[in-house]
Amino acid sequence: MLLLFRIMAVAGPAGFGGVMLVIGIILGGHWKSLPPADFLDSFGRYGGFIQRAIPLVVIPTLIGLAGMRSTGTMRQPAISGLPRRAASPLSSC
Repeated sequence: MLLLFRIMAVAGPAGFGGVMLVIGIILGGHWKSLPPADFLDSFGRYGGFIQRAIPLVVIPTLIGLAGMRSTGTMRQPAISGLPRRAASPLSSC
C-alpha cells in the first residue's frame, strides 16, 4: 500500500505537468493567433475541457500525499551510522 501512495504522490504532479504542457502545446499557438477579445472568449469554450482534465491528476496526487502522511513516511528517515551531531570545523577554534 505504501508503494501505491508513493507512486500516486510522484505520478500525480508529473501528470499535472504533462497536462499543462499538452494544453500549452495544443492551444498555445491557437491562442497566440487570436485578438485579445477572442482569446478571453476561448476560455469560455475550452474551460470545461481544462477543468475536467486537471482533477484527473490532482486527485491522485492528494490521495498519495495524504496516504504517505497518514502512514508517517513523510518524515525524514534517520541515517544509521552517523553521529547525531557532526563536529563543526569551527568548533575547535
